[in-house]
Amino acid sequence: MKKLLYKGKLNWKGINHELELYESDDISDLEFINQCQAIPFVDENNVVLFKHIDGYYSLPGGTVEEGESFEETLKREVMEESACEILESQLIGYVKDIELSSGKVKFQLRYWAKVKPLDQPINDPSGKAIGREIVNINEANEKLGWGERGQVLLDLARRKHKK
Repeated sequence: MKKLLYKGKLNWKGINHELELYESDDISDLEFINQCQAIPFVDENNVVLFKHIDGYYSLPGGTVEEGESFEETLKREVMEESACEILESQLIGYVKDIELSSGKVKFQLRYWAKVKPLDQPINDPSGKAIGREIVNINEANEKLGWGERGQVLLDLARRKHKK
């Protein structure tokens, strides 16, 4: 099953992208998966965001390293960027990211995750994640500033997490 939930444009750091968010539990036909990202739930109502050194908030996730499974990437990135341990996770969909100037297509996986915040500092090797904040899921998109695409993603994660 694959269902398109959102389609829109985004300018990220001066580069125009077209993004499509799909609800899916099947990624067998995706060509180039380069990132994994979690919507990390502490409980039914609260999620973890990390604060970026540039002042904005984001959901933890990042690039798949050579030899890593997608689940290993997810666990590593959530630990590095939010000092949280994943207790449980499940794929909920993916983003198809088309760089408009080059036509290059990448796929980024999206998961819900049940996490346990650890009593330790953020230890992001890139230095980009400088803190974490636990926020009510109803306020998360306002912190993220992702507009409609963020709300659609958070709603999908909440629905899948509750199942």
